[in-house]
Amino acid sequence: AARENVLFRLVSDIDEYCEFARLDANNLLPYWPFLTVTKAIACDDTLVMHSHLYDKEIGRVALYHSISSYHDAADSLERNFIGRANRWLHYQDMLYFKSQGALIYDFGGIAKGSENQKMKHINEFKQGFGGDLVEESNYVSYPIIWWNRIVRNQSVST
Repeated sequence: AARENVLFRLVSDIDEYCEFARLDANNLLPYWPFLTVTKAIACDDTLVMHSHLYDKEIGRVALYHSISSYHDAADSLERNFIGRANRWLHYQDMLYFKSQGALIYDFGGIAKGSENQKMKHINEFKQGFGGDLVEESNYVSYPIIWWNRIVRNQSVST
Protein backbone atom coordinates (compact mmCIF):
# COMPACT_ATOMS: atom_id res chain seq x y z
CA ALA A 1 0.00 0.00 0.00
CA ALA A 2 2.89 2.39 0.74
CA ARG A 3 4.25 1.75 -2.77
CA GLU A 4 0.78 2.61 -4.07
CA ASN A 5 0.90 6.07 -2.45
CA VAL A 6 -1.48 5.31 0.40
CA LEU A 7 -1.07 7.86 3.18
CA PHE A 8 -1.68 7.74 6.96
CA ARG A 9 -3.62 10.59 8.59
CA LEU A 10 -5.12 11.33 11.99
CA VAL A 11 -8.77 12.41 12.01
CA SER A 12 -10.01 15.05 14.44
CA ASP A 13 -13.42 15.81 12.92
CA ILE A 14 -16.24 13.67 14.34
CA ASP A 15 -18.50 14.53 11.39
CA GLU A 16 -15.92 13.33 8.86
CA TYR A 17 -15.59 10.06 10.74
CA CYS A 18 -19.31 9.53 11.27
CA GLU A 19 -20.11 10.27 7.63
CA PHE A 20 -17.56 7.72 6.41
CA ALA A 21 -18.53 5.14 9.05
CA ARG A 22 -22.25 5.81 8.60
CA LEU A 23 -22.64 6.38 12.32
CA ASP A 24 -24.86 8.79 14.21
CA ALA A 25 -22.56 11.38 15.78
CA ASN A 26 -24.92 11.66 18.77
CA ASN A 27 -24.25 8.01 19.64
CA LEU A 28 -20.49 8.44 19.31
CA LEU A 29 -20.22 11.81 21.04
CA PRO A 30 -19.69 10.45 24.60
CA TYR A 31 -16.74 8.36 23.33
CA TRP A 32 -15.20 10.94 21.00
CA PRO A 33 -12.85 12.58 23.54
CA PHE A 34 -11.35 9.16 24.24
CA LEU A 35 -10.96 8.00 20.64
CA THR A 36 -8.01 8.28 18.31
CA VAL A 37 -9.11 7.96 14.69
CA THR A 38 -6.80 7.19 11.79
CA LYS A 39 -7.39 6.88 8.08
CA ALA A 40 -5.72 5.59 4.93
CA ILE A 41 -6.14 7.81 1.89
CA ALA A 42 -5.13 7.60 -1.75
CA CYS A 43 -5.63 10.41 -4.27
CA ASP A 44 -7.64 12.34 -1.64
CA ASP A 45 -10.08 9.42 -1.30
CA THR A 46 -10.55 7.88 2.13
CA LEU A 47 -10.26 4.11 1.86
CA VAL A 48 -10.26 2.98 5.49
CA MET A 49 -10.77 4.49 8.94
CA HIS A 50 -9.97 2.98 12.33
CA SER A 51 -10.99 4.26 15.73
CA HIS A 52 -9.14 3.25 18.87
CA LEU A 53 -9.50 3.67 22.59
CA TYR A 54 -6.09 4.43 24.06
CA ASP A 55 -5.38 4.21 27.78
CA LYS A 56 -2.04 5.98 28.15
CA GLU A 57 -1.70 5.05 31.83
CA ILE A 58 -1.52 1.33 31.09
CA GLY A 59 -0.22 1.68 27.53
CA ARG A 60 -3.07 -0.24 25.92
CA VAL A 61 -4.79 0.49 22.62
CA ALA A 62 -8.05 -1.25 21.74
CA LEU A 63 -9.50 -1.17 18.24
CA TYR A 64 -13.04 0.20 18.47
CA HIS A 65 -14.11 0.40 14.80
CA SER A 66 -12.55 -0.62 11.52
CA ILE A 67 -14.50 0.82 8.60
CA SER A 68 -13.62 0.59 4.92
CA SER A 69 -15.09 1.34 1.54
CA TYR A 70 -14.48 -2.31 0.59
CA HIS A 71 -18.15 -3.16 0.04
CA ASP A 72 -18.63 -0.06 -2.11
CA ALA A 73 -15.79 -1.05 -4.44
CA ALA A 74 -16.60 -1.51 -8.11
CA ASP A 75 -14.46 -4.60 -8.74
CA SER A 76 -12.02 -7.09 -7.22
CA LEU A 77 -8.96 -4.94 -8.10
CA GLU A 78 -10.35 -2.06 -6.07
CA ARG A 79 -11.42 -4.39 -3.21
CA ASN A 80 -7.91 -5.88 -3.10
CA PHE A 81 -6.40 -2.39 -3.01
CA ILE A 82 -8.67 -1.39 -0.13
CA GLY A 83 -7.81 -4.64 1.67
CA ARG A 84 -4.09 -3.84 1.35
CA ALA A 85 -4.75 -0.30 2.60
CA ASN A 86 -6.61 -1.72 5.61
CA ARG A 87 -3.76 -4.07 6.53
CA TRP A 88 -1.26 -1.24 6.01
CA LEU A 89 -3.33 1.11 8.18
CA HIS A 90 -3.38 -1.41 11.03
CA TYR A 91 0.39 -1.61 10.80
CA GLN A 92 0.70 2.19 10.71
CA ASP A 93 -1.65 2.38 13.71
CA MET A 94 0.65 0.04 15.62
CA LEU A 95 3.69 2.14 14.75
CA TYR A 96 1.88 5.36 15.67
CA PHE A 97 0.70 4.11 19.05
CA LYS A 98 4.09 2.57 19.80
CA SER A 99 5.60 6.02 19.20
CA GLN A 100 3.06 7.38 21.70
CA GLY A 101 4.16 4.87 24.37
CA ALA A 102 1.61 2.10 23.85
CA LEU A 103 2.68 -1.38 24.88
CA ILE A 104 -0.36 -3.42 23.78
CA TYR A 105 -2.41 -3.27 20.59
CA ASP A 106 -5.70 -5.11 21.04
CA PHE A 107 -7.49 -6.09 17.81
CA GLY A 108 -10.55 -7.14 19.74
CA GLY A 109 -12.02 -10.61 19.75
CA ILE A 110 -11.36 -13.76 17.84
CA ALA A 111 -14.33 -15.87 16.78
CA LYS A 112 -12.97 -18.95 18.52
CA GLY A 113 -14.22 -22.18 16.97
CA SER A 114 -16.41 -20.39 14.41
CA GLU A 115 -17.39 -22.25 11.26
CA ASN A 116 -18.46 -19.00 9.59
CA GLN A 117 -16.06 -18.39 6.67
CA LYS A 118 -16.14 -14.60 7.04
CA MET A 119 -15.23 -14.87 10.73
CA LYS A 120 -12.48 -17.37 9.94
CA HIS A 121 -10.96 -14.90 7.45
CA ILE A 122 -11.10 -12.11 10.03
CA ASN A 123 -9.38 -14.41 12.56
CA GLU A 124 -6.65 -15.23 10.02
CA PHE A 125 -6.21 -11.52 9.24
CA LYS A 126 -5.75 -10.62 12.90
CA GLN A 127 -3.49 -13.58 13.63
CA GLY A 128 -1.41 -12.73 10.54
CA PHE A 129 0.14 -9.84 12.49
CA GLY A 130 1.59 -12.22 15.09
CA GLY A 131 1.25 -11.40 18.74
CA ASP A 132 -0.28 -13.37 21.55
CA LEU A 133 -3.86 -14.51 21.88
CA VAL A 134 -5.05 -13.51 25.36
CA GLU A 135 -8.38 -14.54 26.84
CA GLU A 136 -10.12 -11.70 28.67
CA SER A 137 -13.58 -10.78 29.85
CA ASN A 138 -15.28 -7.54 28.92
CA TYR A 139 -18.05 -6.11 31.01
CA VAL A 140 -20.72 -3.55 30.28
CA SER A 141 -22.00 -1.37 33.07
CA TYR A 142 -25.77 -1.18 32.71
CA PRO A 143 -25.99 1.81 35.11
CA ILE A 144 -23.59 3.74 32.85
CA ILE A 145 -25.61 2.82 29.75
CA TRP A 146 -28.77 3.88 31.56
CA TRP A 147 -27.15 7.17 32.68
CA ASN A 148 -25.88 7.95 29.16
CA ARG A 149 -29.37 7.45 27.75
CA ILE A 150 -30.89 9.79 30.32
CA VAL A 151 -28.25 12.47 29.69
CA ARG A 152 -28.55 12.10 25.91
CA ASN A 153 -32.36 12.35 26.06
CA GLN A 154 -32.16 15.48 28.22
CA SER A 155 -29.72 17.18 25.83
CA VAL A 156 -31.91 16.32 22.83
CA SER A 157 -35.12 17.60 24.45
CA THR A 158 -33.65 20.92 25.68
